[in-house]
Amino acid sequence: MPTPPRPAVVVALLVLLPASASGAEPNVFAARVRPFLAAHCEGCHAGAKPAAGFAVPKLDADLLAGPDAKKWRAVLERVAAGEMPPEGEPRPKPADVKAVAGWLEGELARAEAAAPGRTGKRAGDHLPQYGNRLDHAALFGVTARTTPDAPPRVWRVSPYIYAEWVRAVGGKGFGGDKGGLPQAFAVPPGRGFKDYAADGGLDEPTAAQLVRNAEAMVAHQTRAAVNGKVPFGAVKDFVALLDPAREPAAGDVRAAVARQFQIGLRRPPTADEADRFAALLRKNVLAGGREEGVRATLAAVLLLPEAVFRSERGAGPPDADGLVRLTPREIAFAVGYALGDKGPDAALLASADAGRLATPDDVPANWPGCGPTRSSTAPASPASSASTSSTTSPPTCLRTTRRTPTTTPASWWPTPTGW
Repeated sequence: MPTPPRPAVVVALLVLLPASASGAEPNVFAARVRPFLAAHCEGCHAGAKPAAGFAVPKLDADLLAGPDAKKWRAVLERVAAGEMPPEGEPRPKPADVKAVAGWLEGELARAEAAAPGRTGKRAGDHLPQYGNRLDHAALFGVTARTTPDAPPRVWRVSPYIYAEWVRAVGGKGFGGDKGGLPQAFAVPPGRGFKDYAADGGLDEPTAAQLVRNAEAMVAHQTRAAVNGKVPFGAVKDFVALLDPAREPAAGDVRAAVARQFQIGLRRPPTADEADRFAALLRKNVLAGGREEGVRATLAAVLLLPEAVFRSERGAGPPDADGLVRLTPREIAFAVGYALGDKGPDAALLASADAGRLATPDDVPANWPGCGPTRSSTAPASPASSASTSSTTSPPTCLRTTRRTPTTTPASWWPTPTGW
């Protein structure tokens, strides 16, 4: 008597079985899938009042042309994850689960590959809410081969990023573990993967709180020296400007401005910014006195748009897909914020500033999580006589969509007036 095939082989055979032209292969459905559903699903999901309004017997068995592919996907996910049948109900045999899940997987893949505009990839697999339904290799082991939908944008940082920024700018001993300042940005309802950029904006109460927080951080940074010693967490360059026993030199003013740029924006000021803020400090000191003038100017640096907005606009000419690579600093911050709320570390920023994030191969070399440069074989264009053409594309974390090329100024931040 021949030995029956093992469950794994059964699954493979079921996935490879040909389907009828009209959709699901009727013999497989009737022999394996329908009895499984009747035994393990229809006890709750059938009748006049099916659980959650989900009536399994009413699902169209034609996955290729029928209207219920999305519902069959839900069945597959629940069964494959072991969520259905629920706890307390008789458990199906593992071999039966594998066989039914394998058959549904194959039919859904065929249906979605045949749909207009499909590329053979399962619909929705790239969306975050499906992440827990896929194994690690499917999520992270293959470089994306589709053009990312990532329009250029300038978006406000999240409340969590802002809280970490306050802790970093305030310095050691400032406010304890929770930052010590009121949160300027409302925490959006719910958690998880979502487009937080759509929730971000600035209204008058938020702006007022940002001003108060900037003033509080600067007050901590500029605490007066005690017995010639700079207090814990204060900034030496700032304290020197407020020392009544000495008159600051022009170099002291520029050093303080540069130091605040480095603390708050994690970069040095441009030559124009250094000139404008040095002039602003002198103007503020004449108008409000030394202490108020210095503190107001240092707070102004922390209120630049760059402190609370992220830029992902890219620069340079678009590639063949119409995408523009992010600038090295944009890449550094995108990578840093993808890993946590503190942003890029010193090493990643140093790589950006040294020009080591400027090419498609630089990011994988300086951060392995981005993935290697993608080389693929793509169909040739109709104008080409060759059957295939070899293409090389940068990792998708390097690129942002810009369908119409534009000229990006050296600094996109708006120039304040009235300095």
